[in-house]
Amino acid sequence: MLTTVIWYPAFLGPLLPEGFVLRNLTQQAIDWAFALVLIAIVVLWEKQPLSSMGFKALNGENLGGGLGLGGFVMLGLVAWTLIVDSPRNLSMGADAPAGFYFWYAPLALLTASFCEEVIYRGYAMERLLRMFRSPWPALLIPHAAFSLMHIKDGWMKVLMVATVGFLFTWWYFRNRDLTMNIIGHAFVDAMAIIGAMFGIRAE
Repeated sequence: MLTTVIWYPAFLGPLLPEGFVLRNLTQQAIDWAFALVLIAIVVLWEKQPLSSMGFKALNGENLGGGLGLGGFVMLGLVAWTLIVDSPRNLSMGADAPAGFYFWYAPLALLTASFCEEVIYRGYAMERLLRMFRSPWPALLIPHAAFSLMHIKDGWMKVLMVATVGFLFTWWYFRNRDLTMNIIGHAFVDAMAIIGAMFGIRAE
């Protein structure tokens, strides 16, 4: 839940630097620091291998599974847009720098797909699965934090992530393969970036 508190505008928002570039790079640096600290805790303090966080060697199975996951999530996002939220052409912000989609967006894709999966699935879910007999706390608590982390984009985004994004949580629970989740997450974010580059944006 710590990362959710960090992103909640009322807590950290006023402390972040002004300006689009510096503010967003600071947010990404915090994500990377948090994810790397969790990995260090697992490896150095818990003396556990990275496989205890769900990391598996890249192979055809988790590559295909990850792309399949991404495809299912994309279908869910399209359905959400058509049924719940009407498509809107949204600006990325007046202060977005030139070349935004060619340098910042790929960096944000790497940050989101790797760090969020490490924090909310690989670390939180795995540890909660060990603590409780029922899997539901491990599924619901990290997913609630993951959804609320998107509050910076508005409550509709939180609701969308809570609904459609649960596929990431369920998929990890069924497969226990973080590499697969990272690939799926990256695929979804890549499709969002490509769509935005061509003016297809919906939230």
